[in-house]
Amino acid sequence: MRYTKQYKNNLSILSVPIAIGIRNFLFCFLLPAYTLVGQDSLDVAETAKDSMRTVRYDSRFYFFDQRTRSNFSKNDTSFNELPNYFQRSLIGNIGLPDYSYLLSFRDTDPLGVKWFSSPYDNRLFGLRDDRYYWQKGIHTEVFGAVGSKKEQVLKFSHIQNINERLNFSLKLDRYGALGFYQFQQSFVNNVLFSSNYTGKKKRFGYFASFGFDRFRHQENGGITSDTSIVADIFVNKELLPVYLSKARRNYSLMTGNISLFFKLNRDSASSVNHYLLLGTKGYANKSQYTDVPDTNYYKTVYKDPAVTADTTKLSKLSPSFSYNLNTRNSNFELGGMYDWSHWETPDSGHYYSSIIALQGFAWRGFDRKLIVKERASYIASGDNTGDYQVNVSARYQLPFLQTSLSLKALYEDRSPDLFFNYNSSNNYYWKNAFDKTQTGKLEASIASDKLRLEIGAVYSTATNMIVLGSNALPVQIKENVLATRLYIKHHLKVYKFHLVNTINYQSKNSYALALPQLYTRHQLYFEHRVKKNGLKFEIGVQADYISKTDLISYDPALNSFYLKYANEQKGNYVFADFFFSVNFKPVKFFFKAEHLNQGFMGSDYTLLNGYYQPDRAFRLGVNWEFRD
Repeated sequence: MRYTKQYKNNLSILSVPIAIGIRNFLFCFLLPAYTLVGQDSLDVAETAKDSMRTVRYDSRFYFFDQRTRSNFSKNDTSFNELPNYFQRSLIGNIGLPDYSYLLSFRDTDPLGVKWFSSPYDNRLFGLRDDRYYWQKGIHTEVFGAVGSKKEQVLKFSHIQNINERLNFSLKLDRYGALGFYQFQQSFVNNVLFSSNYTGKKKRFGYFASFGFDRFRHQENGGITSDTSIVADIFVNKELLPVYLSKARRNYSLMTGNISLFFKLNRDSASSVNHYLLLGTKGYANKSQYTDVPDTNYYKTVYKDPAVTADTTKLSKLSPSFSYNLNTRNSNFELGGMYDWSHWETPDSGHYYSSIIALQGFAWRGFDRKLIVKERASYIASGDNTGDYQVNVSARYQLPFLQTSLSLKALYEDRSPDLFFNYNSSNNYYWKNAFDKTQTGKLEASIASDKLRLEIGAVYSTATNMIVLGSNALPVQIKENVLATRLYIKHHLKVYKFHLVNTINYQSKNSYALALPQLYTRHQLYFEHRVKKNGLKFEIGVQADYISKTDLISYDPALNSFYLKYANEQKGNYVFADFFFSVNFKPVKFFFKAEHLNQGFMGSDYTLLNGYYQPDRAFRLGVNWEFRD
């Protein structure tokens, strides 16, 4: 099959040497980085204490972060989590759509017309993050891993300062795997390029980014029967019959962002500075689905019963402007944005436009121990008029045990996604007029580096929430949907033995969220420093426990998960793993054997209708850093 051969070629991503070739090529030619320089002398002195320290810049608080260094992140020298570079997928294959086990605080999309929330895992879409990094010197990092079913992963990032004012970055992620079932191959390719520049007198500059994400995979719709698996847990899942053997998905996302800033006052040494910021964001999303419909799988066949080729596109262009008043410890922003969108479905095209007011505030106080940031948006006119969003975050550094308090809160009132109000495809058609959805999120945590302890809670509330119901059609839930997650993580060290426990407890009041009540992870490993020059190794075991949870289903034609009203549950599963890791200066190596208890604690490990969890498998990989 031509499609399969093409995937096999794409999956051979680790077949060339990467240590010397990539480093030399990118050092000399591409000049990438996630960076920003040109800070106040005090800030530079702070960073000089630790050349491994990185400071992240939020594009919405660019000037505040630049002056205050408000978001520090130290270099992570641990490597016990290195083998867990990707969590277990519900479908069982990396790169395919996934549904999160845990309730989490995630910033929602900016206001304006929205297609729908992507079902792909956030870690696969991490390259969309428009944040800028400062790193002294040059930093290149290469991560490569291979595993069962030809799973191959390559991650590459390079940071380089051309000088104190000009910086570039490049980041690349590639994933590929055959999967444990027939017609489940996947391939993901993500690229992000960013750059920023500050003029010699710090009166002019820019920050920009360009990203491209592409997901290509086969969507078999799940196995047709689980009889073989229940009877023989070691059956080769690639030989099992599946639904929709010819289903394909090609999903791509391209984003661009450039902002120019001009300092209005001439005195660069002034403690009060005025900036004018002009920018434009671009966005193009395309999802193409093809298959030969199987009437035994879909509830309905709307148009052509022989073949389907559904393509949906959403393009956005959003020019903006804002005025920023920036002091040593505060920042105030006021501006506006024009949001223009073009949504194209198989039968027609639609145009939308909105004028959005923007406001932001940031402040640092109490001897630099407290950082507060707030941003708000409001659609003043056009489509979805009246939608608004408010986002607040705060972090306070306590004076004992290296302890910090964090708080994040978000509330929004926004119009439904286009996907929920109108859909015209080969297999489904609907037209709705749902009410606006009100969503609130809150996360609070306390963490002590000295005690190696973190405790926190996530709370979510939603009114008029819209989900896909048991018949894969949109349903708006009028009652308030509530969910809570409490979590604790503790790292205990006794001599050379380490015990790391992470416990998550969740509760909910509606079928609209499929979350296990308990999700825990436990690591017990022995760490030994072989020589004083830095060679260390770890050997240990890891166990994940997932309690019972409501089973959900996945619809390939809709590229979405849908929920059942009936409380059909699966769970109470334990996944036992063995891992071995080595760290020698810039190089980290790991080997991991997963699901070693397969067959000893049950044979029906399924968390998603039609898909069982992967068999016993292995992964090995290396992480290599190059620093100037």
